[in-house]
Amino acid sequence: MKRSLKPALKEIEDGNLKNALQLLNEIISKDDNHYDAYINRAKVKRELKDFKGAMVDYNRLSALYPDRAEVFNNRAKLYFIMCNYEKAILDINKTNELYPDSILVLLNKGKIECKLNLYEEAIESFSCVIKLDSTLLPAYFKRGLIKEKLGDFQGALSDYSYVIKNNKNCLNAYYRRGKLLINCMNDEVNGNKDLSLILKLLPDKIERQRKNENVYQQLDTI
Repeated sequence: MKRSLKPALKEIEDGNLKNALQLLNEIISKDDNHYDAYINRAKVKRELKDFKGAMVDYNRLSALYPDRAEVFNNRAKLYFIMCNYEKAILDINKTNELYPDSILVLLNKGKIECKLNLYEEAIESFSCVIKLDSTLLPAYFKRGLIKEKLGDFQGALSDYSYVIKNNKNCLNAYYRRGKLLINCMNDEVNGNKDLSLILKLLPDKIERQRKNENVYQQLDTI
């Protein structure tokens, strides 16, 4: 009978990662094919910055469970953290094959494609996200950034404006729209309005937005 994972998961929840790692090691020593123990140990190792150890666990999981999308998505995240975007895209594409029409996977796919300068592919990934959930603002924002880079200023303006319409406190969107209007669309009046609005937002909102920038860049695990 498989040993209970509950004590280890409780340690993870409480932030006691080293204790959790010890418990997971004990479980795996008794059952070398324990999927849940491996997937959680890999996450713990990643959080402890033991990227090599986490990769060993993900590689074993990919061999034991080649049809589990979670394994390839989470290994893609690890490759992403390690700035190995070429391998990350292989894993996220595999994830997309195993788990199609997943908003999380498509978001991750778009973020990796951006890092590889695969801009048209990234636009398609973020557009697919929007088709699945038209309320997901980070997809609009990231798509707007790519459109701006590719010279589709009207398309970028539309995406930034949609974000602002649905999130009045999104500093990034005000800033990007303001700079776009001034530098690319010769509209200094409205561009400066956007930039001046940033100064009116409260400091706590600025701090919250600064934290949210990481949400737009990082990959998520399933």
